[in-house]
Amino acid sequence: MGHAVLLLSSMLIVGVALIFLYRAFKTKHFESLQKDAFIPFDDDEPVGQPTDQLFKDSQK
Repeated sequence: MGHAVLLLSSMLIVGVALIFLYRAFKTKHFESLQKDAFIPFDDDEPVGQPTDQLFKDSQK
């Protein structure tokens, strides 16, 4: 009995995960992954230029 409950509950979890993944593909949530990666960057912190103080040479 315990094995059947475990098997059915794991199948239910996998089924729900597949439904959510299908819905995400259908509503095109995976279309703009590259564009959304650049949202945190602006004029104060441009892409490709480190602005962290941790890596700047403070000895000079």
